[in-house]
Amino acid sequence: MMDANEKRTFFFQTPIGLESLGLKEFELKFPVRYPSTPLPHGEIIEGGFTLELPINVGIGLNYWLKIPNRILLREAHFKCRDIPKFYNKVKKLNLKSYYAGQDYQFVISSKDSRLFDDRKIEKALRDALEANLKASEPKADAKIRVSNYKEWKLYVRFEEDWCTISIDTSGDRLGMRGYKNRVGKAPLRENLASSLYFFTALSLPESVGDSFTRPLTLIDPFCGSGTLLMESVLFFEPNLFRNYAFEFFPQAQNLSIQRPTSYFLERELFLLGSDIDSERIEDTRENFREAGLLTLAHHLQVGDLAKADFQKKLSIEIFSHLDSRKILPWFLSNPPYGKRIAQELKANQLLDSLKTWGEFERIGLLLPRDQLAGLTPPKGINFVDKLDFIHGGEKVRFSLFTNLKVNNEKPST
Repeated sequence: MMDANEKRTFFFQTPIGLESLGLKEFELKFPVRYPSTPLPHGEIIEGGFTLELPINVGIGLNYWLKIPNRILLREAHFKCRDIPKFYNKVKKLNLKSYYAGQDYQFVISSKDSRLFDDRKIEKALRDALEANLKASEPKADAKIRVSNYKEWKLYVRFEEDWCTISIDTSGDRLGMRGYKNRVGKAPLRENLASSLYFFTALSLPESVGDSFTRPLTLIDPFCGSGTLLMESVLFFEPNLFRNYAFEFFPQAQNLSIQRPTSYFLERELFLLGSDIDSERIEDTRENFREAGLLTLAHHLQVGDLAKADFQKKLSIEIFSHLDSRKILPWFLSNPPYGKRIAQELKANQLLDSLKTWGEFERIGLLLPRDQLAGLTPPKGINFVDKLDFIHGGEKVRFSLFTNLKVNNEKPST
């Protein structure tokens, strides 16, 4: 029987370049969600970070973490130099808590190992799991439970003479939140949008107050289907709109994990999004509705930010709204790269135009790295920080700027 309080190793898989940011998210949220559990030390490795956690805690984080792609439970780690030994090890694993005959998709990788033929490894794995199942026949209700879910993955990693087997507790990647039914032509993945928001909040000095709880006005003038706006709102909210693999484990009832059922939405927010394409604005509005966010203060409109008259209209709307509230806005956006969608406004042009709008606490632009590397911002715009990662196979950079007269800028991008 599964012991929900047993400590195990978990691997939190993240996009390349976001490992450290993902661990910081965990360190921020963990004491709030699990105040009676000591904060563990995380180890960063390429593609994620590992933590030792009670089973129910590590698995329960699927509901709360926004940056990881998925959460893997490390089930076995053993020395292995040949297929027969691999078969025998898998055959003898105690998998009753997780396995009741479901059809796994195998994710196999090998580095500096004698075992590298995926076909032979997969055949041995399937044969061993079949033998494992026959040796310990699952109950009928366990078989029914696992049959109600389809996204089962088992990760097998060979490195030198060692094999690591990990159970995927997430199912679909965690960036698939379940609230977005409509997307644009070049959508920003949800966990990447969360990363941009979190990185921006971390860039602010403590002297401005708690950057996660104080009122915020957020502008995205290339909002597409609204991902960046929604992920900024939902960063501290639970993921409510989807199922997870662990919820269908044969012994899921022993985990004692309570599924969240509602949002908190305690922060005062004003969201402003625009896009040149009216269909994208309708996408955003529909996604807001699906996510239950239509009651938040927001305004969505169609317009081309490359046009001076629309820039003026947008700036007036932003700063007339702010005058009575004394809240400095954030301008965060993922402008068109010029690859899948035509790019008509260069980074320097956009930064230069923003000088005339008013004071922005943060201006964040996500673009291909070569478009931002070595960029000298216009006079009056100061560089703050940068985050490099991979998006859709593209090396990208999220650069932060400010046009406040007193700021914590760094010397260059």
